Amino acid sequence: MTLPCVFDDPIDCEWFGANFREQMVPILKPGDVLILDTLGFHKVKAWNSLQSIAT
Repeated sequence: MTLPCVFDDPIDCEWFGANFREQMVPILKPGDVLILDTLGFHKVKAWNSLQSIAT
């Protein structure tokens, strides 16, 4: 299980996308479950990153 992080500063779409690609994607394994909250750019950036490594 990977625990969430807390940041004092605002996080934007570009920061989230880069962090997701660099930190989360490398540790995901087939069968892992990824749960995202309802913030729109989380879904878009995460989905785009996952699609790029799945092909």
